[in-house]
Amino acid sequence: MGPLQGLTRTQRTRWYLLAIVMLTGCTANPYRAIYEGIKQQQEVVKSPRERTLSTPLPSYDAYRDELERKNRTAP
Repeated sequence: MGPLQGLTRTQRTRWYLLAIVMLTGCTANPYRAIYEGIKQQQEVVKSPRERTLSTPLPSYDAYRDELERKNRTAP
């Protein structure tokens, strides 16, 4: 039984967010850490069926490239 097993969904979400915030200080690129943390948190709350049916989120580099491409084409 994991340490977060007995907590409500709201309490678990708070722990995940706290972990994300704490880990952002441990990296050279905090935006990458935040993106990856949110990506992992979204995978954790999915059911096994949802995981098999959904397409995986892009990597941070692909996300950043797409964002830059959209910003260049915006008027």
